[in-house]
Amino acid sequence: MDADEVVMLKQDGSNYPNWSHFMSQHMIQTRRQLWDYVCGIVTEPNPGHENFTSLSQQWKTKNAEILNMICTYVLNPSVSIQLRSFKSGKEAWDYLAELYGHSNFAKKYQLETQIRATKQGDRTIKELHGVMVGLWNQQAKLEDRDLSLLSSYKKNQDEQRLVQFLIALRDEFEPIRKSILCRLFLPSVEKAVRELEEEEMRLKPSIVSEFSNLSIKTEDSFQIGKVKYDYSGGFDQSHKFNKPSSSRDRSAMYSSSSVTETNDWPSFLGGLAKVAIASFAAVQASRTLYNYYTEPGTELKILSYNVCFREDLEIHKRMKAVGDLIQMHSPDLICFQEVTFKIYDIFQQSSWWKLYRCSVSSVMAYTKPSFCMQLSKLPVNSYSRKPFSNSTMDRELCVAEVEVQADMPLVVATSHLKGPGPGPRNWDQSFSKERVDQAKEALTFLKKNVNVIFCGDMNWDDDLDGQFPLLNGWVDAWVQLKPRENGWTYDTKSNKMLNDDWPVQKRLDRFVCNLRDFKIRGIDMIGMEAIPGLSYWKKGKNNVDKRPVFPSDHYGLLLTICAK
Repeated sequence: MDADEVVMLKQDGSNYPNWSHFMSQHMIQTRRQLWDYVCGIVTEPNPGHENFTSLSQQWKTKNAEILNMICTYVLNPSVSIQLRSFKSGKEAWDYLAELYGHSNFAKKYQLETQIRATKQGDRTIKELHGVMVGLWNQQAKLEDRDLSLLSSYKKNQDEQRLVQFLIALRDEFEPIRKSILCRLFLPSVEKAVRELEEEEMRLKPSIVSEFSNLSIKTEDSFQIGKVKYDYSGGFDQSHKFNKPSSSRDRSAMYSSSSVTETNDWPSFLGGLAKVAIASFAAVQASRTLYNYYTEPGTELKILSYNVCFREDLEIHKRMKAVGDLIQMHSPDLICFQEVTFKIYDIFQQSSWWKLYRCSVSSVMAYTKPSFCMQLSKLPVNSYSRKPFSNSTMDRELCVAEVEVQADMPLVVATSHLKGPGPGPRNWDQSFSKERVDQAKEALTFLKKNVNVIFCGDMNWDDDLDGQFPLLNGWVDAWVQLKPRENGWTYDTKSNKMLNDDWPVQKRLDRFVCNLRDFKIRGIDMIGMEAIPGLSYWKKGKNNVDKRPVFPSDHYGLLLTICAK
């Protein structure tokens, strides 16, 4: 293999010996000076050296280049993120050697990756169990025999396998999954499988079809906030949300509650049927409530926010501050970037969470190192994801199709486009071509929609990337409404939490829109204030200083639109 061909070999855990050989040969043949840093010949300069400043700058530049090179050729995103936390190429190289260099470890890693990636999909519970058992048996062959005989090890292994199996389940099994995990004494995998098979039988469509033939008459009603709804009269006329006026709408809303309860069914079926009718009525209520948004002058708010995945930097207090901003501005749709499982878990426990429907399940959140996430108060027709064709880091376009009104669809998409590599910006690490291609791919995919908003952390640098590749009819919301303001959502000068050793002031985050039935009313930056009373110690070029903590390293963008 030629030195240049190393770029074709991506390190996936199982091929570490070959990858490390070719990577070292690549550096020795093409960048010998870099290899001297990796193997420890060149060490970090002593502060007492007379040329310390220039040597230190060179040390940082070379190690940033090495880290970027290694991360580029490592496929696992979670490993790549860990590598970026090291300050030298040698530390990263030694970490990979420790992680993958042991006997059988590459195979163990490959199996663990396969287990995490296994999902139920269209399989039955029994079929999924068979797949997992096959992988577990392969793992068992690699285990230390003496260790596997210990009862404590066996107990831990059984619990781990139970969790792995539960993670692989489809979302429809979420209630029983939570039930199992909350028990004082966890069941064995085999017992859990039996319970899940019973639930699988209960959820079969044949049972649902029997309930659909049951009809009852009831005078029951329910209330959403101050809005009262009953099955025979719709919404309380005293509220501004009125019941549908057309006969077709009335027929659709009330047909399930218009005939008499049948005495041939057991009473508990009647109770379940009432639940079904309540669910149906709630859907109709939701549709009627959100017709409100099409009234002239009524606003919709969409928030885009990169929340910064750094879990070592006051993660709980920062996410609480993000939640406070959500409660203050009450956006109807939210597009987050750089969410981790820990951030997802914090959000799930927040009081505002229950007001939204989320695009990411807890299972999906557990399996990704960081991801984009969408939340909506409006009825959602679908959530979907489209991976970018040029991404090696699982970057994707996340799309929400929401229902404002039957003849007024709205598509909101978000992404986190390819960003620059680590370290100082004095060598080619911009990845501008990749970023521009991703933006073009996203807009090409979205252009078929009549009302579409694309937002997120675009990592856009007008100096490097040129103008954003807007198509005909598309507008940049900030440029349209605030052409005289810089719109810097990443600003090392105003956001004192950031490292200002290499000053950056860029409009990385953007909203671009193509709207037929809506007009853009406003756009604002949020999260621009430090969290009161909170600080941390930041290591700079030559010193360590106390810095305030902001909700994120980015500022959020809040877009307001209304019906034309």
